[in-house]
Amino acid sequence: FGLIQVDQFEAVIKVRKESVENMMAKAWPEKRARFSEPAEDGSVTLTIVTSGEFELLRWLRYMGNEVRLLKPEWLVETLRTSIDELKAGYDFS
Repeated sequence: FGLIQVDQFEAVIKVRKESVENMMAKAWPEKRARFSEPAEDGSVTLTIVTSGEFELLRWLRYMGNEVRLLKPEWLVETLRTSIDELKAGYDFS
């Protein structure tokens, strides 16, 4: 994620059991991404170092409930806000 590698941050993402195999099969940068051992529920945690806030947020929205952003908290709040704004755009009541 990210074309320009400045202001890097670490993101921690929980991957649901149903998506683990597919997610781990992707080509991740060896020095920037690592997966945890599976938890009791079969999920894994993906930890990535990136500077691509925009790309990461877009990817998280695309993945829907297959993944859950855990950290950093400021990015979790940014994601929540963007989802709320998207939802408000479809509120036809």
